[in-house]
Amino acid sequence: MDVRVVAATHRDLQAMVANGRFREDLFYRLSTFPIHLPALRERADDIPVLAIALLARVAPERRLVLSRDAVARLMEHAFPGNVRELRNVLERAALLTDGGTIGREQIDRALAVARPLRPAAVPTAQPATADDGSSSQPGHELLREAERAAFRTAAASHKGSRAELARHLGISERSLYRTLRTIQGGD
Repeated sequence: MDVRVVAATHRDLQAMVANGRFREDLFYRLSTFPIHLPALRERADDIPVLAIALLARVAPERRLVLSRDAVARLMEHAFPGNVRELRNVLERAALLTDGGTIGREQIDRALAVARPLRPAAVPTAQPATADDGSSSQPGHELLREAERAAFRTAAASHKGSRAELARHLGISERSLYRTLRTIQGGD
């Protein structure tokens, strides 16, 4: 059986091998043909083309387009999460968009929800995590509420069956029903 592996990391694996923090044999297995790809923030000119391609994957049936202001706003953002963050922002913006054009406002809202908390924002008097898997960080609840609001908007404006809504949102029907139940139950 012939197996090909594509691996990506932001870490300096050669330095980690030298420090004994990464297995040398594994390094040589993975480094057959290394490709250096700069971070998205270093190649902002790629963002419009990537955004169009990603948007087609995120919401293929909607044929959404980005306004010039939306593209400009995307190009202003540093994207510490690289292409994966861009995809997530576009997915949220698509959920926040009623029409066929994603504007700067939807991009701003999608980016605002995605901001991680800085360590200073986490209360020090209480533990940051709970055993039940929930988080005491206020940003997580803000993110969950924004996701619920976007989901409610998409569900309320959809005029077809629930199966069509699930396809429209890019989720399974089971996930759709589970999310609807969670939203209606108040979580």
